[in-house]
Amino acid sequence: MGPTGTQIMVDAFLENDMACLEQLYICRNRIYAEGACHLARLCDHIDTLQVIDVSSNNIVGKGLHKLFDGLMRQTCLEKINISDNTMKAEEIDARKALAHLIKTSRSLKTVNISDLLIEDTPTQLMLMRSLL
Repeated sequence: MGPTGTQIMVDAFLENDMACLEQLYICRNRIYAEGACHLARLCDHIDTLQVIDVSSNNIVGKGLHKLFDGLMRQTCLEKINISDNTMKAEEIDARKALAHLIKTSRSLKTVNISDLLIEDTPTQLMLMRSLL
């Protein structure tokens, strides 16, 4: 699919008024950071998303940050799978956004961050604190 396919999909959702979208599984599609930014744009127009799986898409940095910010608007979000992407130590905005999402989301029940390649201790501690 890639980032271009993600853009086309998001545009189609928006044109067809998919305001009631509840689940989105887009794993292993190489959407990268650019595709995640398109998904964040979708989140600007809906608030009904309950499940999102963007695992194994090589999403890093700005893409993760934008996606987490978009997911903050989802009032029904119960499950997020961002496993097998990468959160580098220098991506402070992305880690803060993820910690904020985990800490403040009232409906979130499941967060899969396995194989997120979080190698730095500050990020690990920030995420652990957000769970308290």
